Amino acid sequence: MYTTSQIINSMSVNNPNVISLLIGFVAANSIGMLEYFWAVALTIKEKKGPFPVWMHTFFLAHDSTAAIVFSVLAIKNDFFWLFSVFAIGMYVWTAMEIYCLAMEVKYSRQENWQMANSTAVSKSYAIKKVVQQVVIMYCVINVLRYLMQDTAMFMWLPLTNFVMAIGPGYMLDKRQSREGSSVFIYILIIMGTFLNFAPKGIGFFSSILPTIFNQPIWFATGIICMIIAVINLIKILRLPAKSQNLSRIW
Repeated sequence: MYTTSQIINSMSVNNPNVISLLIGFVAANSIGMLEYFWAVALTIKEKKGPFPVWMHTFFLAHDSTAAIVFSVLAIKNDFFWLFSVFAIGMYVWTAMEIYCLAMEVKYSRQENWQMANSTAVSKSYAIKKVVQQVVIMYCVINVLRYLMQDTAMFMWLPLTNFVMAIGPGYMLDKRQSREGSSVFIYILIIMGTFLNFAPKGIGFFSSILPTIFNQPIWFATGIICMIIAVINLIKILRLPAKSQNLSRIW
């Protein structure tokens, strides 16, 4: 387990190792933000995105919960910079997730919810399914957070990168096409996976909470996630280029 005081002390200017922790924090979160920016850009440009609906509902439940948690922690701790920055970032992620889900309902509901030989999927049906998933994800996130005694979401935060490493591959297998996805986003996922599971001195979470994350089981999980992420990159590279007038990196 950990305490909020432990996090505050680690990320305070008085800590001689704060610079290396800050570099890890900026690198990991910049990649995470860029992953979702790219998903939004793809959704705007191609009317479909790289992530399955269940990823958006999971991230929406997680990030909106984290936004509230970090807002409360910031208020209780004199707006300590780390909690304040995390709170702002989580609200931004939440907004992007809501947008992506709205676009899935508007443009991709047939792909996501239509069964073989079934009638067309209505917007109301798609919205109902999204709401059901979000409620389930809120239950999963918050029950496990309670059981883990995850006061500041610092056990849930790195677990989201496990989902990011494996989830997009489901859309590639389903579509067998680059449409709605991109080579670049899979490169970002590999980079983010490496930083998330890297050992102390490189990875942010293994450095700030080494007794929890700088452990063999965490590194073993990271190796599996990295293998899956690389396989997904190879999959998209083997697919034909997009028919639209877009650069190959898209």
